[in-house]
Amino acid sequence: MFGGFFEKAVTATISLGMMVFSSYQGNTPSFTQSRVYSHGNQITVQATLDNAFNDDFRQIMQSGQSVPIDFTLTLRGENSTEIISFQHIAKYDPLLENWTLTCEEQNNRTYVIDSWSEFKNANSDFNYESTHELEFPIDVNLIASLPIVTMGQNDRSFDLMIFWNFHKPNCNRTLL
Repeated sequence: MFGGFFEKAVTATISLGMMVFSSYQGNTPSFTQSRVYSHGNQITVQATLDNAFNDDFRQIMQSGQSVPIDFTLTLRGENSTEIISFQHIAKYDPLLENWTLTCEEQNNRTYVIDSWSEFKNANSDFNYESTHELEFPIDVNLIASLPIVTMGQNDRSFDLMIFWNFHKPNCNRTLL
């Protein structure tokens, strides 16, 4: 019952945005509060997505379908490079009226969140910690993006990057 209703709402939101794309006002997200530090061979990368999730995006999240946010972290030392992909996987439960958020970069830590504002904050935070074997200096690059998702009974594909004006936020830091 809820699935059909949310599917129609999501389809209408995306279709309207794509029909009037020239006047659609999506967000242009960026990373703020980015920090990179190391202690021995342990590296920590922290960043927060700012201006990433508007009310139109909330309707997508409330469709009841899993909605991933993709992160690509590149660690480049003098002689080697590590490229690591992560996702934040969000799913809304219309019966319980809460979000489940799994953050892969945090060893698949899962949060259950009741409010939209808390969900936006949790989904915006990226926090990676791991050991590394790279030589200093280390160039760190973090990129966020949204995938193309298939929704509905007709298997319609939608590029969620429309909500971010097709802009992939990124941050670059050098760890000396």
